[in-house]
Amino acid sequence: GADVAVAPAERDPSVTEVRLSEGAARRLLPFLRRGRVLTVEIVGEADERIAAELALPGLQAALGEMDRAQGRVDKPEALVALVGGGTPAALSGRVRDVGRDAVPQRLRTVMTDQDCPVWDRNETDPSFLADESFAADLGDGRTLWAIVCASGAYNVEFALFVEDPSKAADRFERLLFATFLESIGWTGVDTLTNVAYDPEKRQLTAFEKGRAAGDCGVVGTWEWGGAAFRMVEFRAKEECDGVGEPGKFPIVFRGER
Repeated sequence: GADVAVAPAERDPSVTEVRLSEGAARRLLPFLRRGRVLTVEIVGEADERIAAELALPGLQAALGEMDRAQGRVDKPEALVALVGGGTPAALSGRVRDVGRDAVPQRLRTVMTDQDCPVWDRNETDPSFLADESFAADLGDGRTLWAIVCASGAYNVEFALFVEDPSKAADRFERLLFATFLESIGWTGVDTLTNVAYDPEKRQLTAFEKGRAAGDCGVVGTWEWGGAAFRMVEFRAKEECDGVGEPGKFPIVFRGER
């Protein structure tokens, strides 16, 4: 559909180019870390077929090199961050992918009752994004659960919970966060967008794009203090004017580290 364009290459018309929209590419990237081969098949109007297979081993290293060459290392839009799964934290098991069926039943019930599109009980073919949830070890037996709720072209919303096994009655605590817009001021939200957790720094980050270009939106950083997440920095830029990048948005809050 609109997410895929097929055309002869400009430099070599004998080569067929298959291009994905940014939204489709972002939805596809995280799944590439789990596979061995990416198979692409195009069926023409006369039922002619063009197929190609791309080997995936080594993809993580290649994307890391692209991030370094294009100046995206440690930025929310880094390709390695979008693909995930290759960081030391992930490889050590401190951050792990959580498939739809591996989400605790209590959290699955919460997501369904909240009418999260990804968990729509009336959907016969539930979104694959339900398999992009993750869990992180916070230490002292606690676990951070980041469960996908909804997705757009370039933003994925997560509901976050801290599991504390010592609280037998209600071991999952739903997390609430502060956010800021120039036109409104400070408000509270129960989801964060495009979330990542760095166990080395004990930091949770979120980046909500105002539009695909990434020149506007909000970026927040929270630090785990052993019992709760504390905001340490929040940046916001409401005007989408083609100027600026997430790490240089105006700072609206900065706490002591």
